Amino acid sequence: TPEQQALLIDLLGLPQAPDLRALFDAMDNTARRHGKHHLLNRIVGTLSQQQPLLLIVEDIHWADAMTLHYLAQLAAAVSTNPALLVLTSRVEGEPLDPDWRGMMQGAALTTLDLGPLAEDEARALAQQFPHANAAFVQRCIARAAGNPLFLAELLRTADDDDAAAPHRVPDSVSSLVQSRLERLPPADRQAAQAAAVLGQRFELATLRALLDQPDYHCGNLLTQRLLRPDGEAYLFSHALILDGIYNSLPLPRRCALHGKAAEWFQPRDPIRYAEHLERAEDKHAASAFLHAASVQAKAYHFERAQDLLARGLRLTNEPQTRFELLCLQGELAYASGETAASLNAYQQALDYAETRAQRCRAQLGSTDALRILDRYEEALQVLEQACQQAENEAEYAQMHYLRGSILFPLGQIEACQKAHSDALAAARRAAIPQLEAKALSGLADAYYLQGRMVSAYRYFDQCIALCREHGLLRIEPTNLAMRGLTRFFQNDLTGGLADSEQAAALAARIGDQRGECIARNILTDLHYFHGDYVSASTQASQCLQLSRRIGSKRAEVDNLYMLGLSRITRDPASDGLALIKQAYTLSQEHGVLRYNGPMILGTWALAARTPAQRRWALDEGERLLSQGCVGHNYLYFYAFAIEVTLRDSQWDEAERYADALRAYTASEPVPWSDFISVRARTMAAFGRGQRNPTITTMLQRLQIKAQTVGL
Repeated sequence: TPEQQALLIDLLGLPQAPDLRALFDAMDNTARRHGKHHLLNRIVGTLSQQQPLLLIVEDIHWADAMTLHYLAQLAAAVSTNPALLVLTSRVEGEPLDPDWRGMMQGAALTTLDLGPLAEDEARALAQQFPHANAAFVQRCIARAAGNPLFLAELLRTADDDDAAAPHRVPDSVSSLVQSRLERLPPADRQAAQAAAVLGQRFELATLRALLDQPDYHCGNLLTQRLLRPDGEAYLFSHALILDGIYNSLPLPRRCALHGKAAEWFQPRDPIRYAEHLERAEDKHAASAFLHAASVQAKAYHFERAQDLLARGLRLTNEPQTRFELLCLQGELAYASGETAASLNAYQQALDYAETRAQRCRAQLGSTDALRILDRYEEALQVLEQACQQAENEAEYAQMHYLRGSILFPLGQIEACQKAHSDALAAARRAAIPQLEAKALSGLADAYYLQGRMVSAYRYFDQCIALCREHGLLRIEPTNLAMRGLTRFFQNDLTGGLADSEQAAALAARIGDQRGECIARNILTDLHYFHGDYVSASTQASQCLQLSRRIGSKRAEVDNLYMLGLSRITRDPASDGLALIKQAYTLSQEHGVLRYNGPMILGTWALAARTPAQRRWALDEGERLLSQGCVGHNYLYFYAFAIEVTLRDSQWDEAERYADALRAYTASEPVPWSDFISVRARTMAAFGRGQRNPTITTMLQRLQIKAQTVGL
């Protein structure tokens, strides 16, 4: 699939294909990580079914956190396939802790600890060195104390040209390595030390650059078994040999070599450039880590970028660099769903801000994090501070958009609409499509808040067109689902279902769990009004699980009451009413009654078994509506109230609710609401006994309309 192609390209560290870039960019970090885990598992499964597979990963004590995640997933994959995963690690720094084992998903793990060589094993190893005399072998075995590397290196000294070698037994690997270095020609000694600065694996071209010797070859280092070839590169034959050579370097020489290595890597590898500057004790190391983190962030390697930022922060107290490091830390935490960590980073960044633009950037970041955390009053206070710092249209667009987004759940309709209108104007002046799309979405929400579904549809439609023109896949799913809902209110149920299903599929592809939750919530509503109560229950159940996974209480409430309504419509003896009551309690506890309270009470009235319960639910719903609520409450509540009163033969009440619904939508008629109102009056007249041709004709027209729309 295109998603798998994009993930495989990223896994291989290759540049993303142009036709897949927008799709890959739109995925959230969790979706990318899980997608790559799944892809690895599939590759292992496919290959191992062709023939048994042995996977070997050496030296995992050097692995970073992301690599360890992949290894845990591989361990889980091999447990269900004809495959074996072998990992090697030093005892010191062995990373397979309980958390890692938990990620293996129950896969069996066998640990083989390699202890010191026994006496007979050491003698067997010594037989590979026939030139060593028995006394020398015995001294080497005693000195090595069971360390196979040390023993082999000691025994190799028997082949040295130095006649005195068999009589000398170095007391450590380090001293042995130092002894061998001293016997190398100066050019090779310098090459070995420069190679040690480059690390365990290095390219010959890099070593030549450090030595300023374009014709240097590693022949002597290979002969001395300090190095071994690895394709077109070289590896130190053992980490202890690398450590011994590196530690032999005087600090000034070591720093100078790291500085020269940094020059080589600067245009080639941002991470290694930063690391060599750090080891060179260069004051620019923190800035280099910032640049390396930015490169990783643009490639959506957020975990690696966060690690680089932390390393940069440890190296500097310089205000400007710390500000940039902390702001990027805040951006990445926000993108990873770690909102509290994002807020903390932006608040720290503000302490280092020295310009108006910097203060504005940190304050806007803090405002957005506070908004997501539902800390609306604090968010507005910080936003006011940002307003005093804003200087350009892009900042104004962000500022107005955030204000409107905060005012939306607070139900401040006129202020919300004005803020998003201002955001749209600023975004267009700034000519930034992403900000314009967000502003269009916000403006659509503002009209939705007022129950003006036709206007809301128009802005959602413009937003989607802009998203598709500029490949803004992250913004599209939620707005596409909302366009589907507003199409439904215009009696286009088929189009509404198509939009919402497409939105749910797109959101799932890119890992936009919030967008998928909204789309499936809307699908629940549309299936219910279509009369497909089985599909409505299925969507509500899936969406309920998703809302709990992402921690959205508002979405959880919405799906609880719709699940309850769908169940009780199919089976009056089900637990539907209990679910509706649970939804209402949660809505009260989390302060979102103005968002969904009347809708819940409308379903409560539909599900209630006694006239008194129905009357209480309807009266309470009207009381909440009188205080001002989000627009969909008026449309749904009056529709549910009409249905309840028609069932109870309360013809006057049904007409009263129909009048209230028509009055609410008077400034901008909603076709669905008009249908509900006309149906209510016609059914009330029929219920009172009117059987004239006008009523009969109207009932026939209503039936045809309902069938045409799909209600």
